[in-house]
This record gives sequence, C-alpha cells and structure tokens, in this order.
Amino acid sequence: MHVELTETLRRELAALGPAGWRRLDAVFTVTTVRLAFTDERGHVVHRQPTAAVVELARAERHASARPGAGPWWRLLVTLDPAGAAEVVRDDGDEPFPDGDLAPPEVYRADLAAYPRDRLPLWLAAHVAHEDRQARPAGRAAAQARQDRRSGTRGTPSAGEFPEFPVMWARWAAMAAGFVAARSSWGPRMLPGAGRFEGSRRSGSTLYQLPGGRAVLSGGVWNAPELPAPP
Repeated sequence: MHVELTETLRRELAALGPAGWRRLDAVFTVTTVRLAFTDERGHVVHRQPTAAVVELARAERHASARPGAGPWWRLLVTLDPAGAAEVVRDDGDEPFPDGDLAPPEVYRADLAAYPRDRLPLWLAAHVAHEDRQARPAGRAAAQARQDRRSGTRGTPSAGEFPEFPVMWARWAAMAAGFVAARSSWGPRMLPGAGRFEGSRRSGSTLYQLPGGRAVLSGGVWNAPELPAPP
C-alpha cells in the first residue's frame, strides 16, 4: 500500500543528503530510522536522522493509524533530490529483517497504545511466544516415557532422513561452516540440541534424547495450518 509523505519530512530528509546524491532509501520502524544516500557513481553514504526527522516520523506514524489496524510497522521511502517519493506501508505481511525487528516489549507497548484486531502470525509469536516450545532434554525424555505408557506414537518416517548419529554429525559440521562464515542464520549447536533458523524465520530443532534417539520438529513461518482454527 502506498501512502503520502508530508512535504516537511521530505525537506528534512533531503537536507541530510551529501553533495551530489541521487537517491535516498529510508526505512522507518517503531524505534529506528535508517537513511542511505546513493550518488551518481553508486556510492552509498549513511546518515543519522536528526531529532526533527525522528519527531516527524513519529507524527507520520501516528497519523497513519487506522481503527483496529493501528499504524504501520515499517515505512519504506525512496526519495530523489526533486522531492519525488515512493512510500510503501509495511504491515508485517512478511517477517522483518533482523535489523528492523524490535524486542517483544516494544511491540507490546505499541499494541497498548494502538490496539489491533489481529497481528501477523510471525509477529504474534515474536511478541508473546516467550520460547514456550523449547524444553530441556530431560523433560522431553519424561514426556516420551509418558507417551509410551499411554500408547501415543508418532508416524514412523522411513528413508526420509539419515540415521540419527549421522544426522547429528552433519548438523554439527554445517553449523561449524555457518559460524566460520559469520552467518547470522543457519544451523547452530546447543547442549543436547541442534537448531536451525532461516532468514525468513522458518526453521527446525533436533533434540537429542537418551538411548541414541532424537526428536526433529519444525516448519515454515507461513504454513497455512498455523493460523487455522483447531
């Protein structure tokens, strides 16, 4: 969805540009403003927003609030020296990049100020999940024993995955490669568990259990089953 940008904010943003700039890419979030100016040779210069820009952005966000939907979560702005602007409202249809994602308490405070009828599922999980799905290996083993006693069993998977010791070794080797490459994403190793998270918030966990067993779980962030009623 495209929205308008006030002339005052356009002028304040343009005034921050270095000599010869041809394009400004700005990202406004609940708590931050990022400004990147590009010149005719493709060189990029980053600028810190002034207090005036921050206050104007806050006013823009307040003015954009809609009943039951609140204001934008992010505002993506492209501006040229003539003042022509393309402005896109981001309501969180897809997960935000890490640099634009605020801590859960920031969104909780914003929701108190601007109540909403619904949240994107991924954002609701970020705000309220508090890692409830994670559990120690001992608790997982106790649950497995209880499931065996009650006759609760999963669906066997034959031939889809390597044997657990091999899978664990492969996970560790891949994690070492991602860490060596200084990637913020990919597999990681924890005591008794392997975790994977992709750049779009999809991921999986591999929990090691006693007796050479493990539990693998995971999925994609936009699976249709997640918001479906039970």
